[in-house]
Amino acid sequence: MQKSERKNRIMNFYVIEEDTNSKNKIFLDEINIAPEERKNMILGLDSYIPEDNLLINIKHMVSEEMSDYLSLRFTFVSHKLKCIIQDNTNAKIFFRDTFFLYDGMEFNYYFCCPQKIDCISYEISDKPSNNQAEKIKPGIMKISNGFSIMEKAIENTDIFRVEGLSSRSLVISERLKGLLEENDVKGIKYTLTNQWQNM
Repeated sequence: MQKSERKNRIMNFYVIEEDTNSKNKIFLDEINIAPEERKNMILGLDSYIPEDNLLINIKHMVSEEMSDYLSLRFTFVSHKLKCIIQDNTNAKIFFRDTFFLYDGMEFNYYFCCPQKIDCISYEISDKPSNNQAEKIKPGIMKISNGFSIMEKAIENTDIFRVEGLSSRSLVISERLKGLLEENDVKGIKYTLTNQWQNM
């Protein structure tokens, strides 16, 4: 009975975003890169993203303890967060070395681009309208009342991008969320996929 319950248990997934109210927030200066490079990073086209180091000035730091996750313009993760992901998941992720510069100091971060998976399920037995989404721009869906993940499509991947969502909207498993919380990862806002909206 217990095995059956575990097998039939619906897994929770979370959209992770930068917590703009975090006491560890980092304010970055303008990111000076070529238009084509910027487009490829926004779209998450990792095959066309240069592998050379990215240098970005920090405009302002709220605290000496810095956020581990930034995603307002591009997705950046700290060295600590990168190690947690690499040591505990089998996710396919493109990382680009990035250095945040502040007052003569360098802080090693990484542009983070997980694989994109076509995994949104638009069928919910009790409330079909919850997963009805309309396009707001090419490739991006407007979701007003959450969405669900087809678990078979992700094959036990713990962190990924979702076809139809912005490349800055990463989704993680409940297992990885627990690991991030246990390791006191800072600066992440977690929202259940069935409660998330981008309107």
